[in-house]
Amino acid sequence: TKLMYLNFFCYLFDSKNLEFFDEDYLYLQPSEPLRDCIREQNPDVVHADNTRSILRYQETGLSYRSVAVVRDLTFICPRRVKIAHTKQGPCTSCAFECIPEEKFAIRSVLKGILLANKRYRQAVLKRFDHIVVTSRFMQEWMEREIQRPVSIISNPIAISQSTSPPTRHDTLSILYVGILNPNKGPDVLIRAVATLKHEFANLETTIAGGGQMQGSLEALATVLQTPVRFTGFLKPDDLERYYRSADIVVCPTRWPEPFGRVLLEAMGHGCIVVASDSGAFSDHIVHGVNGFLCKPDDVRSLAETLRHVITRLDTCAPIRREAMAYARTFHPSVSARAFEQLYRTLCS
Repeated sequence: TKLMYLNFFCYLFDSKNLEFFDEDYLYLQPSEPLRDCIREQNPDVVHADNTRSILRYQETGLSYRSVAVVRDLTFICPRRVKIAHTKQGPCTSCAFECIPEEKFAIRSVLKGILLANKRYRQAVLKRFDHIVVTSRFMQEWMEREIQRPVSIISNPIAISQSTSPPTRHDTLSILYVGILNPNKGPDVLIRAVATLKHEFANLETTIAGGGQMQGSLEALATVLQTPVRFTGFLKPDDLERYYRSADIVVCPTRWPEPFGRVLLEAMGHGCIVVASDSGAFSDHIVHGVNGFLCKPDDVRSLAETLRHVITRLDTCAPIRREAMAYARTFHPSVSARAFEQLYRTLCS
């Protein structure tokens, strides 16, 4: 089987102010060079591995057997910057209530553009022979909206074979890992920890990552008089050390995650995971078996779940073992075999 793998990226624009429109709508390269390249290679299967590759391949007008890999929510939410909140509360479906413009005419134009973008992307996706997603949450959405064959092939997670449960120490270490933006909910964690600081004097909270919210999060921690360590972005080796020393890793996302890499990395390191009960997190976590779930965007629910875990931390060894065993099912060899079988099926 001859495979052609497409993975396009575009960094031509300073996109920090492009809140609504993704770069692939602002810049589309001519499709002729790509079309000529594919024809020259004459593959049995074309594998488009991200959003831009999916869009670019369909611009060529070619009709080779094709696989589209959807790893994020781009085909669900047409905004470049995904948003978790609307006037009605957390976003659960695309009703375009995220547009803040009050003037009806401007709001209607923006809504029309976003709707056109969403319809275009979904129409492109429907032209692929097979769609691959990374979780059951994504599969259910794709089968309902796109109505094409959909398989789950998870992103690979490689955890060192020598990984063992974290070494216990005098403090209770709570760790957040990820970009600091509203969708990820780091502010929910800080508020939850603030309600627990008098019950558990030895709490040590670390937020590993950087992003637009860092300044406001530091200010929030100061106002709530809650000690929080901000590390900024960490190199892989440094992040590894934080995972190994953490008792609990919290994933308090507001927006439903399509996969949940941080959650799985934490499980693989033997950490107790507390995560929002939404998106792929709900696929990965069996509450009380390999981790714990709480309500999304709910400070009280997160605080209660943390309290439950902290007071039972000495009895959590079976949960750590279950978490580590589950994370091992995401070894790169598993994903490789699944893709190989898919290619063979398409070519048979």
